[in-house]
Amino acid sequence: MTRIGGENITPVQWYKGIVLELWRGLKLRRELKLKAWWRGAADISLLQNLSYFVEREILGRIDNQNMADGCHVRLGYLHLCL
Repeated sequence: MTRIGGENITPVQWYKGIVLELWRGLKLRRELKLKAWWRGAADISLLQNLSYFVEREILGRIDNQNMADGCHVRLGYLHLCL
């Protein structure tokens, strides 16, 4: 999180930085055009942007069929146990 910045950033920069780090870390570059997505969500609050990104773009990509063992889900570098 230190890559996002410290005291001298705006709220927009902070929230967009969180989304950017998630997008990069989960290797969504080929699947999601982040600039277009961010512009499309410009009419909602920054917190809603972050929430929708996590809910729709991250959790929405987890396929229930990939949880055949009832636990492990792989999304980029992220491994979840649900």
